[in-house]
Amino acid sequence: MTLAELRASARLKISKDLTTAGYSDANLDINLNIWYRKIRAWVVEAMGLNEDGGDTYSWTTAVGVGTFAFPATIVALNRVEVLYVTGGDYVPASPMDDRQISDAIQNGAVTGASTGYPVYRIFGNALQIFPVPTAIVTDGVVAEIVDDITALAAVGNVPVVNVLVQDAIAVGAAFEYASSEQMDRLATRLWRQLFGKYDGDPEGLRYQVQMLAESFDRSYAPRFIPKRKSFR
Repeated sequence: MTLAELRASARLKISKDLTTAGYSDANLDINLNIWYRKIRAWVVEAMGLNEDGGDTYSWTTAVGVGTFAFPATIVALNRVEVLYVTGGDYVPASPMDDRQISDAIQNGAVTGASTGYPVYRIFGNALQIFPVPTAIVTDGVVAEIVDDITALAAVGNVPVVNVLVQDAIAVGAAFEYASSEQMDRLATRLWRQLFGKYDGDPEGLRYQVQMLAESFDRSYAPRFIPKRKSFR
């Protein structure tokens, strides 16, 4: 669904007579993008990586530099690989548990870490690699990440969500309007459409979004059960 179609769908869910005078494009787009992010978060929760939102980010290493700033749009980190020597082989880096490390990491070395078995830690918005690179290598550190959404802004924009459940974004935006306007019955109906009558209700859109996300790669497993958490 395009942004234009999502706008129309959200307004129609509230009232067939609702126009831009009652729910402006600007306010509607804010709520559509809020729910776009929420639904993408459901997908990431269910499958670890968004089937359409994954990206590969790389840094060129420098001598003695082991800290690399993440892009501002990062949402989740999936994998880190390091290339210490140009023309060599990438090796996967393992996450480091600070509670098990007694080394002073400012020295750039961690016991047990080597160029064959590097480790990494996340500190603030940065990735730290050990051992610290000792050469300039283009794309010497590569990370698989999940990026933030590209906000829906132009009428032809299409959300990067499974086409079977894109309308859930419109349902969420309609709920925000109904809630803010104290349309309690409508807000309750839309909330139940989103989450079902109970946690993990197969009739709820959240369940359907996560079920589709987990079963995206049907060559991987014969059976899929969406992961569910209660935030009540």
